[in-house]
Amino acid sequence: MSGGTFNYKQYAITEIIDKLEEVLDEQGKPNPDYGRYDWETELLRCDSENVQMVIKEAIHTLKRANIFVKCIDWYLAGDNGEDSFFKSLVQELEELENI
Repeated sequence: MSGGTFNYKQYAITEIIDKLEEVLDEQGKPNPDYGRYDWETELLRCDSENVQMVIKEAIHTLKRANIFVKCIDWYLAGDNGEDSFFKSLVQELEELENI
C-alpha cells in the first residue's frame, strides 16, 4: 500500500522545506546588489534577522506538519494500525524536537 492517500502531495511540503533551507543557506554570502532576488542563485534574499527567524519557525512548523501528514497517510492507507500510528507519530515528533 505504502501511502498514497493524498496522491503523494505531501512531498510538496518537503520541497518547500528544502527551498526555504536553501534560502537560509545563501544568507550572508556576497550578493552583487541584485536587490532581494539574486539572479545567479535564483533565490530571494532575506538578510533581515527577523525574517530569517520567521523562516526558521516556518521550516520547523512544516516539518511537524509533514510528520503528521505522513503518519496519517500510512494509517489511512492501512500500512499502520492505531498502535503503530501513535508510536510512529510520537517517535518522529520527539526526534524532530531533539535535533
